[in-house]
Amino acid sequence: MVELVLIAGPMEPARRRELLERMAAASPLPWPARFVYADEEVGFAVVAPAEHPLDPVLAWDEAGEHFALLQGELLIEGGEAARLLALSQRYGSSFTQRLNGDFAAALWDGKEARLTLLTDHLGMHPLYYHLRGPHLFAGTRLAHLLALPDLHPTLDKRALASFLAVEYPVGEATLVEEVALVPPATRLSWKGGMMRLESYWHPWAISPSPMQGRERWLEGLLHYLREAVARQARKFGKHAGLLLSGGLDSRLLLALMAEEGIHPETFTFGLRGSDDVRWGREVARRMGVPHQVAVLHPSHLPRVAEQAVALTDGMTGAIHFHLLWGRQEGGNWPSLLYLGYLGGALFSRYLTPLLWGRYTTTDVRRYLFRQANVVFRREDLERLLTPHWYGSLRDRAWETFRDAVAVPQGDAAQVALAFDLWQRQRRFIASGHRLLRPWHRLALPYADRELVSYVQRIPPGLLLNRGLMIEALLRISPELGHIPYTGTRLPLISSLRSVAMRADRQLRWRLRSLGLEVPPPKARPYAEYDRWFAVGGALHRWARSLLLAPDTRLHTIFDAGALERWLDGARGDRRTTRQIGVLLSLEIWMRQQSWL
Repeated sequence: MVELVLIAGPMEPARRRELLERMAAASPLPWPARFVYADEEVGFAVVAPAEHPLDPVLAWDEAGEHFALLQGELLIEGGEAARLLALSQRYGSSFTQRLNGDFAAALWDGKEARLTLLTDHLGMHPLYYHLRGPHLFAGTRLAHLLALPDLHPTLDKRALASFLAVEYPVGEATLVEEVALVPPATRLSWKGGMMRLESYWHPWAISPSPMQGRERWLEGLLHYLREAVARQARKFGKHAGLLLSGGLDSRLLLALMAEEGIHPETFTFGLRGSDDVRWGREVARRMGVPHQVAVLHPSHLPRVAEQAVALTDGMTGAIHFHLLWGRQEGGNWPSLLYLGYLGGALFSRYLTPLLWGRYTTTDVRRYLFRQANVVFRREDLERLLTPHWYGSLRDRAWETFRDAVAVPQGDAAQVALAFDLWQRQRRFIASGHRLLRPWHRLALPYADRELVSYVQRIPPGLLLNRGLMIEALLRISPELGHIPYTGTRLPLISSLRSVAMRADRQLRWRLRSLGLEVPPPKARPYAEYDRWFAVGGALHRWARSLLLAPDTRLHTIFDAGALERWLDGARGDRRTTRQIGVLLSLEIWMRQQSWL
């Protein structure tokens, strides 16, 4: 992956070049500025490894008046910067309707002196910007903007409140008040010091669904799934790896890849004997593909935490750095990796019957906020923050959430699915991809624009409990239905194995009902953060050394005594673990900032 920085607005070329080189040097990766261009109106720098070709990334027209910059992957014929530039010149503003893929891009129109910043339909590549007078500064990392000498950054209370409440900033805010993100599916146009944001796609702006039976919907889903994988294969070829968990998303993806003639090397990260490792290995063996395990250990997290925080711009909790752990421990992963990203959101992992109905917009927002508020609640902040910061943040998480989450007319189920696509997946799940992108190209079939648009038209009732997704898997590879998956820890198909597993559960329940102390079947997670961060756990001392040190930056926000009492009472539950993970990331990020 390359990194891009841009400056638009009147400026001496020498000064522009100096700023571009300074912004490029702020990358957390040891890559040089491979190409720097600066004139009186615009300039850019491309940061990339020495061996990375520049042709896919940068293109000029023959007159030298227009250019295009591309980070990521365009899933269209000739999907490189030159193709992007050609489409924009041929079709004008409507060219965005022809785009598919995951990318961030910039287009310069020299005749109009107009710069356009462009994000893909799901915003999977962050693109940051800062406006100052007649100038627009942009970059693909927050660190690029923080390198500007005249930027006087302040901590954004909206983003901070959201991060503490839901584990990611909501909306387009960043931890720096002066810097924002370009929204997903958006053209940011800048000309003569004036900026305009224009959306070109939306999850709920989908044409009405035809009235048809379940079988027709399933046939359509299989068609778009196969087309999505075929597009990836045409783009990347067939030598690839696949991150294979014990869940359904990567299992279905492996079955689709096999249909396309792709037989990937598969990789699973997790503890020895975990459900993901056991069932991932079994799926790989059933499909006849190679399989490797990257065994996780609590000692890995302190080793990768600082780099992971820098790569994610401080916006991911420390308990989600396992992709970087797995990569370092898993040997030589292929340069191309397929991921089952977006499968959970797309196939309604979070959909519930309660969402069928028409509610007031306020009620929908409050319901979504309650579901998302998995980290610090208001009463937690009252106990732990200093009085000044509690007064500043007390209601800000809810207010920020309310303002950021659009609720159009329609049922709450559609709103919840759109929120998951454009907020949780983009600001939370996809940020983990930044731990892999410096070393790997990522293939994300579930994020295919045509597939996403089709699934948004499927009646939510068919998606409940991932029903249609399971039917698709069993239609393609019924043999994989005999293997349990992490969602229910049961097979998808009735067999002697599933009967035995269900009988064991029934027997345990019956014995407990008779007063006997018989534990239920125990899930074996890929990592045991709850136990590691609890008092006496393998990571508790490390967390304590960061969060309770005399120079801890969080002590400007959190009451030191209250923080110590809370941390020394960590009892190993999921919420407390998330809280510790968020505070660790925030503390490390604050230490990396010279202005804090």
